[in-house]
Amino acid sequence: MLHIANYSKRTIVAENAAVASSPWSRFRGLMLRSAESFQDGQALVIDPCTSIRMFFMRFPIDVLYLSRENEVVRVQRVSSPGA
Repeated sequence: MLHIANYSKRTIVAENAAVASSPWSRFRGLMLRSAESFQDGQALVIDPCTSIRMFFMRFPIDVLYLSRENEVVRVQRVSSPGA
């Protein structure tokens, strides 16, 4: 598990971040998981990833896109699961 921090604000973004790096784990992502199984302080890092799909998602998420230097380049709030 990883910790994800915002160094400029000196805050922790996620205390429990899992990495999805295999083709299957990237495809599966958070599909069919319940909101209760994915709690505050958790994150899923999909590497590599340039876009996401919300098929079979059951809860809204916030998405952070990172540069190769691991700096946030885009933030997207996806409020309608299944989009």
